Amino acid sequence: MTTTRKRTAEGSRWNQKTSSGSRPSSSIPTSLLLLFPPTLLLLLLLHLSVQPSNTLPTHPTSEGPLDPRSSSSSSSQDSGLEDCLISNGISLITSSLNDSSTYFKASSSDNLLFHYNPRVIVYPKDEKEVQSSVLCASSSSQGQLAVVARSGGHSFGGYGSGGQDGSMIIDLSELNSIVSSPQTSKAEIGPGARLGDVVKELWNQGQAKRAIPHGTCPPVGVGGHSLCGGFGPTSRKWGMMTDSILEAKVVLANSSLVTASERENQELLWGIKGGGSYLGIVTGLTFRTYDASERTTFFEYYWDLSIRDPRTLSRIQEAVQDFAKWKDLPDSIGFHLQFQREVPKAGVDGADRIPVTLKMRGSYLGKMEDFQPLKRRFQLDLENSQAPPPDRKVEKEVDYLTMMEEWDDFGRKGDKLDTQAERQLHNNFVAKTSLTLGQVGFSRGSLDPVFEKLWNASSWMERGRSNWEWNVYMELYGGERVEFRDEHKVKSSSLSHRDGLWLIQTTVGTWSWNRIDRRGREFATEVDQEFQRSIRSQPGMGRASYSCYLDPTLKEDEWKGLYYGDSLPRLQDLKSKLDPDNLFRNPQSLGRTLRTSQLHTTKVEGGVHPLP
Repeated sequence: MTTTRKRTAEGSRWNQKTSSGSRPSSSIPTSLLLLFPPTLLLLLLLHLSVQPSNTLPTHPTSEGPLDPRSSSSSSSQDSGLEDCLISNGISLITSSLNDSSTYFKASSSDNLLFHYNPRVIVYPKDEKEVQSSVLCASSSSQGQLAVVARSGGHSFGGYGSGGQDGSMIIDLSELNSIVSSPQTSKAEIGPGARLGDVVKELWNQGQAKRAIPHGTCPPVGVGGHSLCGGFGPTSRKWGMMTDSILEAKVVLANSSLVTASERENQELLWGIKGGGSYLGIVTGLTFRTYDASERTTFFEYYWDLSIRDPRTLSRIQEAVQDFAKWKDLPDSIGFHLQFQREVPKAGVDGADRIPVTLKMRGSYLGKMEDFQPLKRRFQLDLENSQAPPPDRKVEKEVDYLTMMEEWDDFGRKGDKLDTQAERQLHNNFVAKTSLTLGQVGFSRGSLDPVFEKLWNASSWMERGRSNWEWNVYMELYGGERVEFRDEHKVKSSSLSHRDGLWLIQTTVGTWSWNRIDRRGREFATEVDQEFQRSIRSQPGMGRASYSCYLDPTLKEDEWKGLYYGDSLPRLQDLKSKLDPDNLFRNPQSLGRTLRTSQLHTTKVEGGVHPLP
């Protein structure tokens, strides 16, 4: 594996490439396999030329569609597609051209629960090869071949590997350059760049200490993460990652390469900022960057021995919610709650263990001395809710880079944000997500049934009745002051669900080589259903979801509204104009639905997909 660094007039260009003929490995170090952040022994479950205003790029604004005559063809669709790709010099992997091990690794997603057999995986080196790949797909398959982009492969449902068998995967890992221009507060980033590398490069290039808002999982790819939203601990201050997109290069279904910005193809820019995976293949993004040179405060509060019953969990959550709803809570703070079963420790009697533990993790964009008034307010909220103070705590003032390293639960101590190492780890999980709409919050006692279920489940799991672990996150999504509810950001993006308070995720997972049994899947659903019942019981509170945390089990009449809300009709209209044949699709597609007889796909869950 080699890393090259080049200097350019506009700034430092960082580009990470694999050596010739190789692909990122999917080997799984068993000593490091974790399905759950953040404890090392707990299974990790979770841790991506101007046209008139509002005109659609149905005709190219830069490079036109490629000439189909430049590609070979064959009476066989499979060989015709392969011939077309090879004649255009595109690297590819298929089950017929490569050995089973190579093909299986290239097909794998981060979440091994959802593994599919793509028809072909292609690895374009530049925009031209992306165009050629799209043209080969459309001209060789008569509309039967689904095309999907893969930036990092961290889709919860394996959609980066198609979400179904028989797709073409356009792997964008070679389009991973990061070029920061601090003097203009902009950065040009390829969709295949990883979040951890973005953190380091924006911080280091020109010693400018720049940043953009995004999530905390270092190996996640920029393309998928930014187009579905990109929520993270600095989003309340700087907005979503998608809000920082200023310009995008997009290959459309007709293979044309267009630019979407506030000057041209504005409707396409609106569409990709929240619903981009359906509209085209994004090959390059320009982001607005932010000054991250000021000191920050990282904090973690732990409750374990003081939690004696489920009601104690409710009191702590209620205190945290009071703090979250405080009218003077600044947008410079972000945090989440994490509920989990205590991991059994050798030599500790079961009677001494607490069924459920709780951790509050967060960061504040400011110095420790400025954090102290917020801490005192939180302590008051705990007292008013009759909740116990934390049993343990961590509070430290650090720079922004160190703060993001603290959020990294995947990397080894002293080697954080190492995306080359961390992408070798694989997860195996199911997830359910609910976003509470509005700022009303949960009433006192309304989450008692949720915490009772978690408490009781931990008790019977202690008796060896499961091969999986669970985790529940409640991320502070709203509050009185939130930048991503700014009117301009709302209007300029198709991400419509912005007025929420809690982003709640329930996950159940196991080791990568294991299987989640039926009871584990049912448990994730049951916990989310308890949250949904609590949401329905709150006057003025609605429910949505978040497409970055997609749920492949949702029905079409569910996920469309839960993900896209009021933006759905406009997105569907845009999709029909730009991709009328629904070339860019996965099982949750906004385009027209093909008849079953037109598709040759099989969805396989719950284990390793058989090799062809």
